[in-house]
Amino acid sequence: MAFSSRAGYRFMPTDQQVIELYLQAKANGLPLPSDAILDKDLYGKNGTPWVVFSENDPWEVVGECEVSVSKKEIFVFTKLTKMGKRHIVRVAGCGTWGGKSKPKYIKNCNGEVIGIKKSFTFKVNGDLKPEEMNMVPMENGHWIMHEYTLAGISLEGVKNKDYAVCRILWDLPKFLKEDESNSVVESGFGRVEKIDESRKRKFEFEYPNEKRVCIEKVQMIMI
Repeated sequence: MAFSSRAGYRFMPTDQQVIELYLQAKANGLPLPSDAILDKDLYGKNGTPWVVFSENDPWEVVGECEVSVSKKEIFVFTKLTKMGKRHIVRVAGCGTWGGKSKPKYIKNCNGEVIGIKKSFTFKVNGDLKPEEMNMVPMENGHWIMHEYTLAGISLEGVKNKDYAVCRILWDLPKFLKEDESNSVVESGFGRVEKIDESRKRKFEFEYPNEKRVCIEKVQMIMI
């Protein structure tokens, strides 16, 4: 299997849970409810995502079929690098995490703002030298980040305000998805097995979809 994942459950926290249960605890040096979120350095000269992450990290399948691994996600803690009080440096290895999406304000049960969620896409720098471009395999896929930071009342008394939780999504390159010549394709970020419809139906029969079970502190799916 190209990607490892936690056996027994799927980590699916809500935005509010990410802020209240994980990011606030991390920023204040308090114990975490689980070890489901890793520590990773996403920025700086070594921040290229396919260098930071590997197929051995505990990725989760995005979607309902565990056999298909064309899209994965993982949650990580990272420290933001600031230039001045407001500007955040988002350079990461051979590229930059950029995006113009409107920030989403996350609120608690009382309607108070506790965090901000922003979305970014990883783009390879356009000013790379030809020899540097040759070192950027197109097979490394499409990378998206949902970044969670503290805001509003959750910043009160916080020891370290530079922490963020990032939900990283990796998607198999389109040209590999469309490659029908092989049942197994090699991407720059892992070995992906393609399945035919008969195998997919067999999987769906043996492993019917389970309803989401909401637990007070961590939302997960039992599999």
